[in-house]
Amino acid sequence: MAGVSLGRIVLAPPERRELKRRARKRSLAVELVKRTEVILMLAAGHSYREVRQRLDCSDEYIREWKRRFQEERLAGLDSRYRGSQRRTRTAETEARILEATREGPTDGTTHWSSYRLAKELGISQSSVSRVWRHFGIQPHRVRGYMASDDPGFEEKAADIKRPSWLEKRGDTSIRRKVFSARPLLNPGAYT
Repeated sequence: MAGVSLGRIVLAPPERRELKRRARKRSLAVELVKRTEVILMLAAGHSYREVRQRLDCSDEYIREWKRRFQEERLAGLDSRYRGSQRRTRTAETEARILEATREGPTDGTTHWSSYRLAKELGISQSSVSRVWRHFGIQPHRVRGYMASDDPGFEEKAADIKRPSWLEKRGDTSIRRKVFSARPLLNPGAYT
């Protein structure tokens, strides 16, 4: 704060006009208007107590915005935080995700979940989901036939009862059409 006087604020006519315009403006954020009013009241010679009571703020708040205004003038009243930076995915991260997805999990499960893969790679689950969505990858959807490791699979498969409406009809072409179609969206509704 070298060279900055924390005494009375003196405004140039263009600054005063701009501050009054900001104070009247309804489209500005309330916080920006409050900062502007602090500076206008101090420039008019009001004490900290008067400013604090009228604008419902602390002495520290008044001191901070007075200091910033004296150091940077009108630009000092603007917020410095502009939000977080846009996150960028690197090609290396995408390659790691795609390679791990292609190789599959090593713990014996059939496919990765975005949470488990993210934990494995040490990145966020959102990053994994975004890469999968970008490349159209859906590891939970299997497009081919998967053999079962269960030794009693054939026995269990033979015990599956066909729907009664198929047994009543002797038409095998219908049976082929029904069983060759994609899986039903809600298979529990038909049992």
